[in-house]
Amino acid sequence: MPTITTGHKPLDAVIARVLRGELAAIDGDAGTQACEVSYFGHNLLGLHLSSEMVGASVHASYSSQTLDLCTGQPVYFPNELDTRREAAFQLEANWRLHQQIEEYIEERGPQSKEPLLSEDDVAGLREQEFVLDPEQLAVVDGFVSFPYQVSYELLSDFIAKDYNGRFGPDFTFEELQAYLRPASPLRRLILPKSASLTKRLTPRTLSK
Repeated sequence: MPTITTGHKPLDAVIARVLRGELAAIDGDAGTQACEVSYFGHNLLGLHLSSEMVGASVHASYSSQTLDLCTGQPVYFPNELDTRREAAFQLEANWRLHQQIEEYIEERGPQSKEPLLSEDDVAGLREQEFVLDPEQLAVVDGFVSFPYQVSYELLSDFIAKDYNGRFGPDFTFEELQAYLRPASPLRRLILPKSASLTKRLTPRTLSK
């Protein structure tokens, strides 16, 4: 796991406990679990967690989480939305998701140079409606992404693997501000970077 030292041992213990819990929640074999830092700044820590389950076929699981290092707790985006802006966020996120879907269909649809999708897959993709996963929040330098899991009746395991990590509306740090509650820790993302509370971080390691 990433090693975090804030200078406050009780907070360090809370953060370590949360990280262990997030890794344990990822399906797969313990020996394949990995935790990668996607963002570190403004006392926010973005994590990308992954694992594989090996059986008759290889199944990969992914999760993106964000921790507020001032509290040691995960940031759940539904709690950060301004209730007056929820409908507007849903509408905008759904539009951005479908922009991604149409670009992907153009690249891998039946009429593309490298076809992968069937007509049923194309229809299934176009039926998608963005639903916010409260436990998925990916922060990287410059933008926030909301990972989206595609699902439809005729989706095969083979095609589903190609969808992993591919879809999810992105918002720049500045764009996101219009949808946040006034006291959200995500408002810190647009502040000038200053000395962080967190003093030490190991960027990438495998847990065992």
